Amino acid sequence: MGNSWGFDGDQKYAPMLSSWSKIKLGWVDPVPITHDGTYFLDPLHSNREVYVIEEKYAQNEYLLIENRQHTVSPYVFENKLPRPGLAIFHIDDDSSYGSEGHPHMEGWPENGQHYRVALLQADGDYHLERLPGLRGDFGDLFSEWGAHSIGPDGTSEGKQYPNTNSYGGSSIVTTGVHIKSIRTSQKTMSLEVSGLSPPPAQIDGQLTTTFVGGNYQAGNMFDLRATQDLTIDKIDIHTRETHMVSVVIYSRQGTFVGHESDFQDWQLHGITEVMGQGDSNPTPVDGFNPIHVTPDSPTGVYVTLQNGVMDYSSSGEVGDLFADDGKLSMTVGTGNRHSFQQFWRNRVFNGRFYYTLGTVTSGPTKAPTLQPTTSPTPYPLQTVSAPFRGGNGQSGVMFDIVAIDSLELVSIDINSESTRNEYTVEVWTIEGSYKDHSHSKDGWTGHGVVVTQGMGEGQPTVLSGFSPIHIEEGQTKGIYITDREGNMKYSSGVNGQGAILVGNENLHVLEGSGCRYPFGKSYTPRVVNANFHYKLASGLYSGVGSTESPSKAPTISPTANPTATRSDSDEKSITTTWESNNGQAGNMFNIQPWKTIMITSFDLHCEKTELVHLKIYMKEGTYIGFEASPASWGDPICETDVIGQGSGNPTPVPDGCFDPITADAFKEYSFYITLTTGDLRYTKINNDDEGDVFVENSDLTVFRGIGVRYEFGGIKGAGGVYRPRLWNGDIKYYVEDECHMKGEPCNVGSDCCVRHVCNDGVCDYMVDAVYF
Repeated sequence: MGNSWGFDGDQKYAPMLSSWSKIKLGWVDPVPITHDGTYFLDPLHSNREVYVIEEKYAQNEYLLIENRQHTVSPYVFENKLPRPGLAIFHIDDDSSYGSEGHPHMEGWPENGQHYRVALLQADGDYHLERLPGLRGDFGDLFSEWGAHSIGPDGTSEGKQYPNTNSYGGSSIVTTGVHIKSIRTSQKTMSLEVSGLSPPPAQIDGQLTTTFVGGNYQAGNMFDLRATQDLTIDKIDIHTRETHMVSVVIYSRQGTFVGHESDFQDWQLHGITEVMGQGDSNPTPVDGFNPIHVTPDSPTGVYVTLQNGVMDYSSSGEVGDLFADDGKLSMTVGTGNRHSFQQFWRNRVFNGRFYYTLGTVTSGPTKAPTLQPTTSPTPYPLQTVSAPFRGGNGQSGVMFDIVAIDSLELVSIDINSESTRNEYTVEVWTIEGSYKDHSHSKDGWTGHGVVVTQGMGEGQPTVLSGFSPIHIEEGQTKGIYITDREGNMKYSSGVNGQGAILVGNENLHVLEGSGCRYPFGKSYTPRVVNANFHYKLASGLYSGVGSTESPSKAPTISPTANPTATRSDSDEKSITTTWESNNGQAGNMFNIQPWKTIMITSFDLHCEKTELVHLKIYMKEGTYIGFEASPASWGDPICETDVIGQGSGNPTPVPDGCFDPITADAFKEYSFYITLTTGDLRYTKINNDDEGDVFVENSDLTVFRGIGVRYEFGGIKGAGGVYRPRLWNGDIKYYVEDECHMKGEPCNVGSDCCVRHVCNDGVCDYMVDAVYF
């Protein structure tokens, strides 16, 4: 790495690797500049934005353009940068690394002497080539404070060298490439490029922005202006995704500025599933309620993906005009996380707008009714919204949905005060009304555990990726949506449990109950705060959307050895920890499978290296309240002698100690693993988080538990119970569910495992899910 000691030589502040080095390492994909135009670059230290100009140059010869700026914590690489600006590198990958050349050398540049990676120093002094040991200086980068342009004839400072001419191959070739009007705005730099191909001409009825990319997030906000009334009924977006994505489109009358986080200020135009066309290619989006733009005021637009990212570019300032065809124009806006979350200013929507002149008879509503189109794809979702009034809250809410038409509920936006990045929510259903089943899991079907970004009270927290909820015409289905922390927000009921809360011609959502986790004390009447996104059965098509509800999981029972032949490669395991700091005879803890699994064995943490006596108990439901109740646990499923392997080493439970045990998806189970002596090692934690998630994967969750003196805490008042404690060990199991994991074929939404989503016939991880 050049200049590894830093600009002042003290080794404390080495500069960033150059864009050429990052490309060779696979860290950066440069964005080609192929047309004349204005381009924008964010700082290299905090982004992956690099431009490359290859047109007009020899093979393996090109210019790289990057933005170097002073940094603040946590980025310290460029603290001693003499002066910020654009670094323009002239690359000749066919040249040697040490063949420095400069204007003071006889016969240069025709002699072919030049670095493979040559910084075009804006001051024209070529100190890096001429003065060994120099690490760069004040005049090397291009900016408005020095040389602010470079072309075939040299720089704006009147120097003939450096310039943009080609010196690869055997001769000097004038390229005609100009890089000019270099400016800085809040560390974003702009530049104009000319001498390449002219920008594509605008087509009447279409406004194209750009497909340059350079940055990405879930979506963009921006303003549109019109010189006369017009209607937009189709757009193209820029997404690197090549699977089915859900595109959500909002608008508002007036600018988006100041409303980036206010969901209630926006009108929903539709949620449409389309096939992503990949980087630099237009992805067409239609099927949404048209966007009407008038000359009276700007129209704010928000386009975002639910399960992917959109590519966009950097710009100068929010509100600057970026694209204009004389009838419709678009300004610089923001890049946004999904669903009115964090945003980044000075970003340019990449895409195209298709419009017709004139007005439409109806605009979007707060809860639009989107009729399925006759085309087999895409089918827009429809939405029914229950107001986000809040006022009350608990872990969860139960309510009924009555289907007037057969439909499939595919995603839900809830009201939660949580702002956690890894907010966990469970979705359950029951056939018929929930009202007689609010305090027991019996009869309920788990549709999935969603790990998502909590958006805070009053904002929609998106739940997607759970198994779709199918409701037949005329059917009532009970719904239970719950977190584990008590952060769900809902409102007091108005007309009583079972009264209609909201609805349309397809479905009714009824007033229900608040509920403690899990299936605990209820509060009636309460009403859900949510947006329900669904498809009518007539809008379902082959390969997209399940037309069957998930089958109910079988009841638990110890089974004989599995009849199917399995290989060792089928067996899976989940490890808690081996970092013990405490111990006693045993542990109690809960697990919850998200797929039906067959538990085959355990490894435990034993301090001794001699024979010890082991017992393992198991029961349905939690251990809490049953710590000193042997009758609730029954006989041990395993009792045997085992040779301890010492601290830090797994002590395996002998094969055959118990028959493999089937644990059903979405049920809770507890284990009591104990020695008859106090030689079991576990981990003591000082905070009061018994029952919280300890470790989990896509198959099951292991919760924090307790330490227990032998046996059952010594029984007398369970005084030998220590809270909270973390069990140390491995659980070994096979997956019994027929769900599919990442990379396996699927039908959309119907047979992928929890925290997976079906994209283009293949299961993939959910964007917002967390994996361990």
